[in-house]
Amino acid sequence: MSPSCPEGATDWELRARRITLDTATMRGVGRSTQVVFKGLPILYLPWISFPLSSARQSGLLFPMLGSSSRSGATLAVPWYWNIAPNQDLTATPTLYARRGLNLGGEYRLLTPSGTGTLRADYLHNDRLAQLNRSWLRLDSSAQFAERWRAQIEAQRVSDTHYFEDFADGPQATSTIFLPRALHLGTRGDIWQLQAHLEQFQTLDDQLAASDRPYAELPRLTATAHWLGTSGFGSDLDSELTDFHRDTGPTGWRGHVQPGLSYDFTRPGFYLRPRVSYDLTAYRLNDAPGAASTPSRSLPIVTLDSAVALERTTGRTGDRLITLEPRINYVYIPYRDQSALPLFDTGLPDPNFVALFRANRYAGLDRIGDANNLTLGLTGRMLQAQTGQQYLSATLGQALHFTEPRVLLPGETPDTRKRSDLLANVDLTAYRNWNLHYDLAWNPDVSRTEKSLLSLQYLPAGNQVVNLGYRFTRGTVAQAEAAAAWPVGRHWDLYGRNVYSFLDHRAIESFAGLQYRANCWGLRLVVRDSVSNRAGTRDTGWYLQLELRGLSNVGSGADSFLQGSIQGYSPR
Repeated sequence: MSPSCPEGATDWELRARRITLDTATMRGVGRSTQVVFKGLPILYLPWISFPLSSARQSGLLFPMLGSSSRSGATLAVPWYWNIAPNQDLTATPTLYARRGLNLGGEYRLLTPSGTGTLRADYLHNDRLAQLNRSWLRLDSSAQFAERWRAQIEAQRVSDTHYFEDFADGPQATSTIFLPRALHLGTRGDIWQLQAHLEQFQTLDDQLAASDRPYAELPRLTATAHWLGTSGFGSDLDSELTDFHRDTGPTGWRGHVQPGLSYDFTRPGFYLRPRVSYDLTAYRLNDAPGAASTPSRSLPIVTLDSAVALERTTGRTGDRLITLEPRINYVYIPYRDQSALPLFDTGLPDPNFVALFRANRYAGLDRIGDANNLTLGLTGRMLQAQTGQQYLSATLGQALHFTEPRVLLPGETPDTRKRSDLLANVDLTAYRNWNLHYDLAWNPDVSRTEKSLLSLQYLPAGNQVVNLGYRFTRGTVAQAEAAAAWPVGRHWDLYGRNVYSFLDHRAIESFAGLQYRANCWGLRLVVRDSVSNRAGTRDTGWYLQLELRGLSNVGSGADSFLQGSIQGYSPR
């Protein structure tokens, strides 16, 4: 019998010594069962349970067959357990010919107050590595006590080479830190309170101990904002953090920044002056030759203003064009901060958020002196009735009236009178086209420092073409092309290539095809990618046969394609 094919179709069948059908539970059970595909027996099972409807039910998900140069031939046989309407478990034992048997599983829980997912993989005595291999992941969030929310994100691998041996593609193999974080917070009309615990597992053996991140055990923050009816307001940012690491100074950092502001907002215009005072103090351990209680205090003055001009266009007035100039002034006096440690502070990537921030550094260990005027201009095209945005373009640049003196260790002083010119263009869902472009351009030497271009054509979830280019001077120069497209009534083609111009080679390439019939499908993917930081390559192929009715809950091939081809989703 074939429990899910149209009447008369016998592409695949279950042939069993005895088959029992229970229409009350919509389950079938076969004993001494053969799975026969196109007349060829492909799988024998002494016992099998299968659904009689398309509803989510426990049962076998059809196996995935593959091979890689790292692990040899691979066979994964998932089993889905529909525990309850709000929880399920997918067990996926995977046999690697060169390594052994990996026991993998994913448990999911949904409750009125939150969600949780626990994933685990364990391979006893990997024959190649000569050790036990494992990967644990926990993601959970819960809402309780009205406005309180808790969130856990934690990962752990058995060894630093785990992703190099088991990951799918270069994105996972380039992972350097695995987070373990617990977050608890509440948000009220005025106050927002948070408690945060975070540490990391470092996977790069070559990374110096002084370059590894600090654990924050804990980070406590409290912020508040009061706004009066006259436009005057006040705010408070505060934080207390205990930093831990095996190397370098450790200890507590306390930070308080009260502020006063005025919000003058009118239709199409706002003016927002603000004055605040930063107070930061430390209590340090393991800092020989340095003060154990250094501190910093300084004022911060900002003035932010913007105008929004708009007009309708088009023959029926269905388009709205806006022009939005913005000006932002920042004054922060110089304070010598060389005695302060560096726990979590660095230079952010050039972007519009950083361009309009008062502090040019990300983190609280340094507050950069500034006497800057930042100019920005944004233009938009929107649908007048719905507000849907078709096109957005932004330019921004900061003018420096004085040369900055506060520096990070090893940072080159920036003596320019102007910052990089930042540009951003977004074309959103216009006749199935999406375009995003970011540019950081150095006007003093007339060269591009950073750029990102992505172009997508997306008429449907299974019809997508992506083109992209990423450039950061001295570190990244990559082009990418990816596509998923149906060719004919039953066939789909997939492909992706990421090429590095600095390394003069492809970082990742794969090509695949799928055949879709009424009650079965076949997917084949062939891949070649960089598998570790030394540049070693891994080649492999993956084959999955889906017999609808036996494997109607999930698909490893679909998950891989959705993660690799942006915008792709199976029909």
